[in-house]
Amino acid sequence: MAGNDWINSYLEAILDAGGAAGDLSAAAGSGDGRDGTAVEKRDKSSLMLRERGRFSPARYFVEEVISGFDETDLYKTWVRTSAMRSPQERNTRLENMSWRIWNLARKKKQIEGEEASRLSKQRMEFEKARQYAADLSEDLSEGEKGETNNEPFGLTLIEAAAYGLPMVATRNGGPVDIHRVLDNGILVDPHNQNEIAEALYKLVSDKHLWSQCRQNGLKNIHKFSWPEHCQNYLARVVTLKPRHPRWQKNDVAAEISEADSPEDSLRDIHDISLNLKLSLDSEKSGSKEGNSNALRRHFEDAAQKLSGVNDIKKDVPGENGKWSSLRRRKHIIVIAVDSVQDADFVQVIKNIFEASRNERSSGAVGFVLSTARAISELHTLLISGGIEASDFDAFICNSGSDLCYPSSSSEDMLNLAELPFMIDLDYHSQIEYRWGGEGLRKTLIRWAAEKNKESGQKIFIEDEECSSTYCISFKVSNTAAAPPVKEIRRTMRIQALRCHVLYSHDGSKLNVIPVLASRSQALRYLYIRWGVELSNITVIVGECGDTDYEGLLGGVHKTIILKGSFNTAPNQVHANRSYSSQDVVSFDKQGIASIEGYGPDNLKSALRQFGILKD
Repeated sequence: MAGNDWINSYLEAILDAGGAAGDLSAAAGSGDGRDGTAVEKRDKSSLMLRERGRFSPARYFVEEVISGFDETDLYKTWVRTSAMRSPQERNTRLENMSWRIWNLARKKKQIEGEEASRLSKQRMEFEKARQYAADLSEDLSEGEKGETNNEPFGLTLIEAAAYGLPMVATRNGGPVDIHRVLDNGILVDPHNQNEIAEALYKLVSDKHLWSQCRQNGLKNIHKFSWPEHCQNYLARVVTLKPRHPRWQKNDVAAEISEADSPEDSLRDIHDISLNLKLSLDSEKSGSKEGNSNALRRHFEDAAQKLSGVNDIKKDVPGENGKWSSLRRRKHIIVIAVDSVQDADFVQVIKNIFEASRNERSSGAVGFVLSTARAISELHTLLISGGIEASDFDAFICNSGSDLCYPSSSSEDMLNLAELPFMIDLDYHSQIEYRWGGEGLRKTLIRWAAEKNKESGQKIFIEDEECSSTYCISFKVSNTAAAPPVKEIRRTMRIQALRCHVLYSHDGSKLNVIPVLASRSQALRYLYIRWGVELSNITVIVGECGDTDYEGLLGGVHKTIILKGSFNTAPNQVHANRSYSSQDVVSFDKQGIASIEGYGPDNLKSALRQFGILKD
């Protein structure tokens, strides 16, 4: 068959090499009048072919050419063809088989080409995703980058060491810390098979190394016991700075005793020291009495250091302290109405002042303003509405990433804008955990640029004036094209960015703040620092609000919801929630009240209901 001579020759070689098939071929050749010399030559070549490395053309043909295709009858066809006595019919069937084999070979090449193209495309996509992740995280610090190819802290290694067995473990993750303490084995690259094999062979063949690893494991295994863990834990706690802020004290609030301050939960530590002392004293004396006494002394010393409240220096302002007003308040009203226009927002503030005029003048009620606006924006709005900053005790700004207090002293004013506010730096120390700072800002700017490029328009524009140290703010020019919060959070988690993402109620502002910052967290901070009981705080909100709206409803504090047509509908960026507010907060509970409108009389009635105003 023209163009398929190689297939015909290959089939002929199969027939010649295959025992009975070779005899049939020889007989057929004799029938055609071929001389015996040609037959003898062919048999010798076939014999040489079989003897050369025990090569079987028939097996190779079946396994390499036919396998992988749905042609189960091809081999049967070949067997029947080889058994044909008529040379003409056999040649015809061989020619048909050649065509089928040619089609199969073409199909095989097509499948291989498609598979190679698929793998190449998959590699390109993987490389593109890897490069994208590397570009987004290149500006982050080491603490902000997610770890890859990491192994957990395995108890198996510790259990093996307790029984005197050396270990061969990976050179990343938990085994590194375990090996640093026990020093009872070899760490290897999990992707290097030769290194793993060499480590195993080295431990098995070197008896001295095995014995040394065994002794080290048994010697150091006690470092992973619970007493040792508690001992290390308390020793490390002593070196840490107080986690919670201290109450600010002055002569005006001298009635608040020092024992009432929840300073870093030291009273709990002191109680722990007493419990430890009692439990250790009640232990029966035995062979390990010396170790128990030493351990008890160590626990008591560490706990006493932690509970030494008198050793910590306190900032004690004078009688005219700057922030003493918060502690004198019996009740705090937090205004966090996000769903109204600026004019209505100013009027809500004025009506709340009017409703609580008597208590406000006596100093029994204080006010805190909570908003997603920056302090500069808020100051401009208050001035335009004829409201003084000194009418408030505190301002929770930038979605809870900044806490400011009014100040009349020029040295305490914000340096850049010269505004009459003072930032609580201690609050920043509580929310700075895992905050990326400038590196995170560059990453978010790059992300915003990619989103703008994908949509062909500027959706996100960095708002440098409203951004602060712990808040990266963006203006949203086209809310219809802006991705929902859920999608942005997913992107941040993939890039190991630990932060909160919040849209304003109207969708015109996007704030990125630390993961520990929020407006509800700021209220808890006021309790810890100033002793403002959460049960004496009343939060006034609208029917809807920013992304963190639900966080302002639940909790120990009271909540007043202002209902009415003055509430603007939330932007569509909030419409992608898979749940309703009723699924998060129970509006029927005792601490939540709803009123129609924001008139002074309605506000006064709601405040009386919660016992803030007297009859």
